[in-house]
Amino acid sequence: MLPLVLIAIALFLFTSQIYIATLLYKYEKSWWWGGFSFLLPFGLNVYIFQIIILENRVGIFFEGLNLSERKLWRKIYVLVLLQYMFLFACFGFLASPA
Repeated sequence: MLPLVLIAIALFLFTSQIYIATLLYKYEKSWWWGGFSFLLPFGLNVYIFQIIILENRVGIFFEGLNLSERKLWRKIYVLVLLQYMFLFACFGFLASPA
């Protein structure tokens, strides 16, 4: 049962990473950001993009985003949060004495 759960978590992390990479590629229309965001896991790609490009373009509090862009960024941050939750759940499960 444990290998099946770990495989399911790994598949979720992999597919969410691909989904975040494609969203950043579509948002920026740059192959560089698409490839770079695929290589950095657990939200590092999103945070680097936010620091380098997004905050300069729309402001620190995202006041320059329209409604559809806000929904897109909400979706991205929820996926990053879910990645962290699964990561900590795996570490907690594997580190606990059995």
